[in-house]
Amino acid sequence: MKAYIGPYQDSGLDRIIQIEVDPYDSWSADSTIAMIAVPILKQLKRTNHGYAEVKASDVPKNLRQALVGEACSDEAARKEMQARWEYVQDEIIWALDEIAKGKPTQDTFFEHPENIPKGLSVNERIKLIKIDQKGLKAYEKRLEEGCRLFGAYFMHLWD
Repeated sequence: MKAYIGPYQDSGLDRIIQIEVDPYDSWSADSTIAMIAVPILKQLKRTNHGYAEVKASDVPKNLRQALVGEACSDEAARKEMQARWEYVQDEIIWALDEIAKGKPTQDTFFEHPENIPKGLSVNERIKLIKIDQKGLKAYEKRLEEGCRLFGAYFMHLWD
């Protein structure tokens, strides 16, 4: 893939955009898109000048406090909304970074024996691998949630 996306033009001229996509770019399109998106999302988070309105159901309970009840101040609500947006950005970046890097954290949930006896079949060797099912499910759930948030807040990814 080769991409050139020129700057916005003050004169009202169209932005110069040249993108070449090779067949191998779509073989694992999720990974290709993630490789491009992660640096953009990291820059957006660094230069952010605002925040999206994030639903309470999209954040942990500790980020649902200030916007509930009559005692909520404008400043407390603003800080909570900003913290919600930062949480969403962090989860999206984490998930897409995992995908871009080939899900390296996933390997931590598998324990392979050091010395596998010779002559075992593939199925016998597979049975020797210990899997942290609970940890793996939590990892996969977080990965899926980060991708869901990417879709849910895609239209809010601007500065």
